[in-house]
Amino acid sequence: MSSTAGQDAQAQLRAGVYARLSETYDAAESVPTQLANGERHAERRGWVVAGRFKDDGYSAYKEIARDNFVWLVGAIEAGELDVVIVRDVDRLTRNLTDWNRFEKACVRHGVLLSPYTGGDLDLSTPEGAYYGGMETLRAKRERARSRASVSVRPRSARRSEEPTSEL
Repeated sequence: MSSTAGQDAQAQLRAGVYARLSETYDAAESVPTQLANGERHAERRGWVVAGRFKDDGYSAYKEIARDNFVWLVGAIEAGELDVVIVRDVDRLTRNLTDWNRFEKACVRHGVLLSPYTGGDLDLSTPEGAYYGGMETLRAKRERARSRASVSVRPRSARRSEEPTSEL
C-alpha cells in the first residue's frame, strides 16, 4: 500500500514545544537550547512544530500567570496540538493547580506529553497521569526544600551576624 505526500503530511502530529527557565545558573539548559532540542526531537519523530512557547525568567512553583503556559493550554483546548514537547515534566509546572489544568486539557483533547529527555506520557492512562503528577510533586518538593534551606540559617551563623560592642 502506498501513500501520497499529502496523506503523510496529514498524518503528522502537530507539536507544541514549551521551554521555561526561572533562574540562570551554570548547569541550567537555556530556553533557546530547550526550544532547539525540542524541535530536533519533533524532527526525529516526524512531527511538525506547530507552536513554540517560552516563559523565560518565570517560576513554575508560584501560582502566577505565565503567558506562554496559558497560551499552550489554550492551543491544546483549541485542538491545535497533538503533542507537547518539553525537556522534563518540571519545565511545565511545579504546582498542582497548573498541572491539573494542563493534564485535563491533554486528556480532553488526546494530547501526548513527550519529554525529549525520554519517555512519552499519555496522560489519559493511569501510568501517564501518575508519573506526570508525581514528577510535578517531586519538583514542588524540591523547590520548597531549596527555599527552606535558604531561609533557615543555623543559630551559630545568626550569632556571628549580631552586632558587637566593645566597651
